[in-house]
Amino acid sequence: MKSWLKALLISAVILASCIFYLPTLVKQGLNSVLPWLMQQADLEQGELNIDQLSWYKLSIDQMQLYSPANQSRVQAQGLTIEFSPWALLGGNVKQVHLESARIELAVLANGSPATTESKVVNKEQPVAPSANDNSAEIHLVSLQALFQQLPVNNLILDKLEIIHPQASIQTQLNLNQHTLVIQNEITSSLFSQPLSHDLTISPQGQISSRVFLEQGQSPIFNLQANWSEATDLDNIMQLSIQQSADIQSWLALGNQKEKAQNLEAKIAIQAWNLELRLPTKFSSVSSALRQLKADGLWQVKIDDFSIFDSNKQAHIIEQADLAINLTTTIDHQRKEQLQFSLDTFDSVSYTHLTLPTIYSV
Repeated sequence: MKSWLKALLISAVILASCIFYLPTLVKQGLNSVLPWLMQQADLEQGELNIDQLSWYKLSIDQMQLYSPANQSRVQAQGLTIEFSPWALLGGNVKQVHLESARIELAVLANGSPATTESKVVNKEQPVAPSANDNSAEIHLVSLQALFQQLPVNNLILDKLEIIHPQASIQTQLNLNQHTLVIQNEITSSLFSQPLSHDLTISPQGQISSRVFLEQGQSPIFNLQANWSEATDLDNIMQLSIQQSADIQSWLALGNQKEKAQNLEAKIAIQAWNLELRLPTKFSSVSSALRQLKADGLWQVKIDDFSIFDSNKQAHIIEQADLAINLTTTIDHQRKEQLQFSLDTFDSVSYTHLTLPTIYSV
C-alpha cells in the first residue's frame, strides 16, 4: 500500500512539473521554428522572438517582417496578450496590448506582383445559392450584440504608424466592452496642413466621426449616427445619420501652390440627413434593396464662392451664391418607389470666361 501511494505521489509530482514547465518548453520550440516558418512565407529579414510565455501571458518584445513581393515592412514592439486558459478554449482573450507598430508601404512602379503574374482562370461559373439555402443569409445585429461577441475584452494600441509615400497616418485605438475609440493624425502632401480624426462607437448604437484641422476648434466634417433596432417594426434595423461639412475649410485645405485656380468661399456648408431601414435577415443585396426604406435630406449653402486664375490674375467665377435643398424618399412597397423633391435651388454668380479656359482642381 505504501509503495502504491509513493508511486502515485511521484507520478503526481512529475505531471505537475510537466504542466508547470510546458509553456517554457513550448516557447523554446516556437522560437526555434519561427525563422523557418517566416522563410516559407517569403518574409525576408524577419525577426520574431517570444520573450515570455505562461499559462496566463504571452509577451513578444520585438517583431519585424519584410515582404519583398510588395516591398512592405511591419515592425512592432511590446506586444502583450493576457488570457485565462479556460476562457481561451472558448475563444476569448482577456487583454491585448501593443505599445507601438509601424507599417511601411511602397508604391510599385509596375504594379503589384499579383497583377503581373500569370494566373489560371477558373472558367466555371459559381453556383448561385438557392432560395432555400440559409447558409448565405446575412444577419444584421445591433452594436450591443457585436460588442458582446468580441473575442477580446480589452484591446489597446498605443501607437500605430502607417507610412506611404503620399500620406502617413498615426493611430491610437482602445476597444473594450463599453466603447471603441480611434484617434488618427493624418499628414499628406495633398493637404496644406495635417488633419486629426476621431471615431467613437458605443454598444448603445451611437457613432461619432469628426475631422479637425490642425489646432482647429470646430470640426470641418461631423458625422453623428445611431444604429439600432426599430421600435415600431419587428426584424428591422434602423440607421440614422446627420452629417455636415465645412466646404470652405476643405477648399482651403488643398495645396493651392500646385493649382492653376484658387477656390474660395466665405460661407460653405453641406449637410446630409438620412433615415435608413433594413431587414435584419436577407439573402442577397438585391433582396435587401427590395425591402429598403429611406428618407434623406441634402442641403448645400455657399456664399461668395470664387475661382481665381493665378496665371491670368483674374477671376473665372466671382461672388457666386448657391442654395440647394433636396429631399429623397425610397419605399419599394409604394407605387412611387423613389421620389425626389427639390425644395430650393437658388444660384447667382458673376462669370468671367475668356476662351479657351482650362479649369483644374
